[in-house]
Amino acid sequence: MHQPKILFFDLGDTIFTSRMGAPFDYVAGFRAVLERAVSNPDNVTPEEAATVYLDFERERRIETPHGTRDLSMEIPFSTSLRCLFASRGIVLDVSWQEAAERYWRARTSYDPCDGVETMLRQLREWGIRTALITNNMFEEETIRRRLAEVLPDHRFSFLLSSADYGVAKPDPRLFRIALRMAGVDAQEAWHAGDSLSNDVNGAAAVGIYPVWYTRYRAGRPLPSTDTPHLRASRWDDMTEALASITGGNHL
Repeated sequence: MHQPKILFFDLGDTIFTSRMGAPFDYVAGFRAVLERAVSNPDNVTPEEAATVYLDFERERRIETPHGTRDLSMEIPFSTSLRCLFASRGIVLDVSWQEAAERYWRARTSYDPCDGVETMLRQLREWGIRTALITNNMFEEETIRRRLAEVLPDHRFSFLLSSADYGVAKPDPRLFRIALRMAGVDAQEAWHAGDSLSNDVNGAAAVGIYPVWYTRYRAGRPLPSTDTPHLRASRWDDMTEALASITGGNHL
């Protein structure tokens, strides 16, 4: 096994996680958006908007031989929001992209995952590049602004959001786009994430070595897999594995 030239990461429960493990507050998210309504002829409430959206989201989950495919991860939330609000005659005084960001900020607060700042600093010292591949309903620039607040001292080489490309992990196309952007072969990259199907199996299918980050699955049974991978219940597990590849003599 060789030291990677670049490490791709998932985002949620890998790089950052919801503050104190709090659930998403959908009502607060839609309240923030409806505050910018200049027309709401049906007097849609935040509670009603949240209910309608969650039904909309469930309709976009389909079962495949490889598991559940969530199509809402391939459609920008700004587009879904526009569809749902336009059907009720709701008009906003901000763009749909700005409305989507207002929703996300009100819906969820984030903190860095345990040990992530130390891990990223170590990768920088070793000269290993980092990038993000995320199944996400928010677009790249919106995610970048949130990342800059949660991790102000780190800059990823690039960020791929499924909402910008119309395909989501484990679709191999997203991984291949990342390899092309990084300018490396699959054998020169690792990918770390919390999902067995999306991150471990998805990366391995295109020849990228997977790291299964299980810190936020503590206390829950882990499914079994025959896919070769590194299991990391803390980020030290990964950096220690990287150090051992060259006996600690990195770059």
